[in-house]
Amino acid sequence: MDANFDAVEWVNAAFRAQKDAPDQKDAHAATLVMKLQLFIQEVNHSLEETSQQAVQNIPRVLREVESVKQEASFLKEQMQLVKEDIKKVSGLLIPVNFLFVQPQIVLNLPGQVKVF
Repeated sequence: MDANFDAVEWVNAAFRAQKDAPDQKDAHAATLVMKLQLFIQEVNHSLEETSQQAVQNIPRVLREVESVKQEASFLKEQMQLVKEDIKKVSGLLIPVNFLFVQPQIVLNLPGQVKVF
């Protein structure tokens, strides 16, 4: 609903816009009331349908939330395992300056290979 809506002003404007004879104000008012009742029924029907759809979707949403929760728990466990593996490996790391040294192969005698 519009925050600036003024019901009294709306009713007065509806009566000012009346093209019927001024002596038929009661009939015009009855017509306006009937129209408003029809609009209220439409809004109620729309709200009922929307509410019913929302209620029908709740079980599916709950299943999806549970699935995401399980996936998050699994991911947390996997990340914990990776973290533990990193800790294990970090104790076995070779200093960086040895990682980039290429071994050199030298052939001295026929059939002999030396690796430096």
